[in-house]
Amino acid sequence: MKRSRVPYILLIPFFLVVAVFGIFPIAFSVFMSFTDWDPLLPIARVGFVGLDNYVKALTQDEVFLFALKNTLIYVLYEPFTILIGFALALVLNSAMRGRSVFRTVLFIPVITSTVALSFVWSWMYDYKYGILNYLISAVGLPRQPFLSSPVQALPSVMVMSIWQWIGLNVVIFLAALQSIPKEYHEAARCSGANSVNCFRHVTVPLIKPTLLFVAITATAGSLQVFTEIYMMTRGGPARSTMTSVLWMYQRAFKFSEFGYGAAMAFILFLIILAISIIEMRLLRRGGMTYY
Repeated sequence: MKRSRVPYILLIPFFLVVAVFGIFPIAFSVFMSFTDWDPLLPIARVGFVGLDNYVKALTQDEVFLFALKNTLIYVLYEPFTILIGFALALVLNSAMRGRSVFRTVLFIPVITSTVALSFVWSWMYDYKYGILNYLISAVGLPRQPFLSSPVQALPSVMVMSIWQWIGLNVVIFLAALQSIPKEYHEAARCSGANSVNCFRHVTVPLIKPTLLFVAITATAGSLQVFTEIYMMTRGGPARSTMTSVLWMYQRAFKFSEFGYGAAMAFILFLIILAISIIEMRLLRRGGMTYY
């Protein structure tokens, strides 16, 4: 009996870490979302407000609703990242020379600090000294405001995000493609299938779990975008790039409305959960289940 307890005793530090840094913050955030929590005031003055924070965010806070719309627009860059990443993975999966070099080059932006990339791209977008406007003016076209334009600012940040995260999708899809046994394609060709039919009936069904993983993680990450927006535009100009997480950050840490910030966080969590469920259902169509 004593020996059987040893593994459980050794797991106690792990569960303590999970409880302290995982379960407790989530539970405390849920509690805060139903209060008017202000860290500058004594705990005794914290009041329970029920669903008022949620009602305020969804019906009264025009900035949050506008930021939520911008966030949903920002997610639209993900299909391009997935499609381009998958196309490049197909190219790299072929018997080409220097495949490892190209894979490394594509993955460098993923492991580079987003803060550093934001600084570089902000310089590239600069109206006077940016390299993009230099190239544009060199061919006789007018310079573009990019980040200083309410119309171009959000698409400009989206372009940077596409460039940054393509490499991650390439590596994931390439691993999935290389895990497909060659015998499956050989059997399909022996049955008279051409390259298009092999891709449609062999490759695509077998990488559906990977596609599901990439779609869900990419969507969840896009809906929580913060660093790029904060470093490049601060939500401007004219709040044209204000996103949900940036507005939560400002209300919680700038205006000390932690309860209201927590409520907005859980609204965003429910949106991410709903979109993830929709993506799972769409990828389950066809009578095949992979999870």
